Amino acid sequence: MSFKKIFELLERFENIKNHGSAVEKEVVGWCLKKTNLDPKEISIKVRRPNIIISTRSASAKTVIFTAQNSLFKELRDKFGEKAPEKILFK
Repeated sequence: MSFKKIFELLERFENIKNHGSAVEKEVVGWCLKKTNLDPKEISIKVRRPNIIISTRSASAKTVIFTAQNSLFKELRDKFGEKAPEKILFK
């Protein structure tokens, strides 16, 4: 097997090793796209089955709350059964 094939194989399993951080990156990207906040204004932690979102912006919380079904659909499609199921706001 060539090194390129080995590297491609290992790349596929990268997200499995760091599942929590991979989900957090997906959620952060989704939230920033929906709310147009600065990354410093929002904090996200994934504690399966919950996503904990901390921000001072009430309008951002409202946008995230109303569009949460699309986030959960994306996460289920990408991560399957291990995807978080609830959002908690802090």
